[in-house]
Amino acid sequence: KKINNQWSPSTLFEEIENENEGHIANGSYSLDKKRFYFSFCKYKGLANAKCKIYVSSYLGDIENWTEPEELNKSINLPKTNNTQPSIGRYKDGNEVLYFVSDREGSVGGRDIWHCVISENEKYEEVKNCGKRINTDREEFSPYYDNKSNSLYFSSDGHPGFGGLDVFNATGIGK
Repeated sequence: KKINNQWSPSTLFEEIENENEGHIANGSYSLDKKRFYFSFCKYKGLANAKCKIYVSSYLGDIENWTEPEELNKSINLPKTNNTQPSIGRYKDGNEVLYFVSDREGSVGGRDIWHCVISENEKYEEVKNCGKRINTDREEFSPYYDNKSNSLYFSSDGHPGFGGLDVFNATGIGK
């Protein structure tokens, strides 16, 4: 919490599940700051983590948020990992949710996918971001900068220095 330009000590986000059962990470606010998207990963060892994306809605004051809700099955496709949500602005003014998934139809291992969020918070069809962004290797950490219309992401499949380098693609989704 920020009170009088000072941050209070951090506290655990306890509303979802016991921290011993998994990790909460990768948060992103909606453009109007009234929804907070995040990943929750249950695990039995890091290699066996199963991640899903959740959302909590703002109800009026800093202490008043809804119980986190798991996003629908088109985003949290069963038996897949869906993580690292990031919200950007779509060309028609609606929001777009970017996220990482290892679902069928991926170009490589984990790809960056997107889904337009239309009015009334309806999640439209989930689409792969395509081969200009995704490679036959791994892509992570999408972040869309609305001022420059650029999607920043990490990849170990594009030519770079090695490992997970940072790249950007400019444009607004179709």
